Amino acid sequence: MPQDTPDVLVVDDDPIVGQLTLNLLKEAGLKATLTSDSEEVISFIQKAPPKLVILDVMMPGVDGITLLNQIKSDPAVQNIKVVMLSGKSFAVEKQRAYKLGADLFIEKPYDIQTFANQIISVIKGGGPKGMPLAPKAPPQPQETKSEYIPPQNVRIRIWGCRGLSPSIPSQPSRYGYQTSCVSVETPHGMFILDAGSGIIPLGHEILKRGGPKELWILMTHFHLDHVLGLGVFPCAQRAGYKIHIGGANDPEKNLQGLIQEVFYGSFSSFSQPPKAEIDLYELQEDFYDLIPNVKLSTLYSNHPTTTLCFKLEMKGKKIVYCPDSEIYGEEATALQDYDEKLANFCEGADILIHNAQFTEEDYEKHKKEGHSCPTNVLELAAERAQVKEVVLFHHDASYSDEALDWILANSQKLINQKKWKIQCQMAKEGLAIEL
Repeated sequence: MPQDTPDVLVVDDDPIVGQLTLNLLKEAGLKATLTSDSEEVISFIQKAPPKLVILDVMMPGVDGITLLNQIKSDPAVQNIKVVMLSGKSFAVEKQRAYKLGADLFIEKPYDIQTFANQIISVIKGGGPKGMPLAPKAPPQPQETKSEYIPPQNVRIRIWGCRGLSPSIPSQPSRYGYQTSCVSVETPHGMFILDAGSGIIPLGHEILKRGGPKELWILMTHFHLDHVLGLGVFPCAQRAGYKIHIGGANDPEKNLQGLIQEVFYGSFSSFSQPPKAEIDLYELQEDFYDLIPNVKLSTLYSNHPTTTLCFKLEMKGKKIVYCPDSEIYGEEATALQDYDEKLANFCEGADILIHNAQFTEEDYEKHKKEGHSCPTNVLELAAERAQVKEVVLFHHDASYSDEALDWILANSQKLINQKKWKIQCQMAKEGLAIEL
């Protein structure tokens, strides 16, 4: 490959298209070089960096997307403009290219009348600068003629309450198999707690009802069972919806990285970017006034990865949501203050939705994994926090309905024996509570 510095380096293994591209650029007054050897590209641009590189996507050796990533990841050459030129023009492939830093994606066959001007525009600083986080879209008809009417009171509904199973369950369940998602609908707005697979039927219900058009999705953490449905949340694909997404940053994956991955990444379940307006809010252990008349408090949870518990307060009611949280119970020591912090956080709550994944027997095998057993949850809620009602949540995916019925029966038996003034329910899909 020549070592003089061109304006444009064309990388294409198709000799006909490659030569055509080269000729069009030269006719437009650009100094251009053509190569079909993708293995030499990085070495060449490091020695003689061009203003712009044109990459085919499907090439033998190093493919164009990999070359794009290598260029944009190298501080020495990452400012070189990159245009992708390919017949592999799936929407998701374009998303992936823009996410990795492409300045423009041109489909083959391209328009020979406008091609050179497109390249010149990118060199001069025009053209797309990458896929935006929340692209705007023109209004489009909704799939419903219903008019949304906010509730007068606070409505809680369980849309998913299981942990993730390593295999797809084959038996039906009265409790359901969708993963974590709870909606809290208030006169002032709707809050969606976690985006497990349960958020998908919730989204269809929102579209059917015609709203609300503004939603808050609060993510406790980024384990798969809590984000599984976010990329296919139906409301995200409807113009006219505004979605606020809040969550804690983890050192391994921040909130923006998660959103880019589920909505714009090459493994996204959507074939196109979301049409809803989306904005992000990074949360810490703190207090937040998200909207008028609704207060959000957060507490770091005793669970692997950076995880939050949420407390929503509105209309004189307190709702606490701790889907992944390990309570130490009797084994807590003076140096383990999580139980005390959690009790203070939950004090006087009307509803506590808390992890109770394992029976007491199974919990002995799974201590220090970040999950709780019903006894520890009920003792903390009844004796230390004076909670009014507990909803046992995040059921082990392997537990049958009979096992979950047994857990509830034993929980009720314990409440009666201890004479605790507390209500207890097992979470199940469709469970609705009105405050």
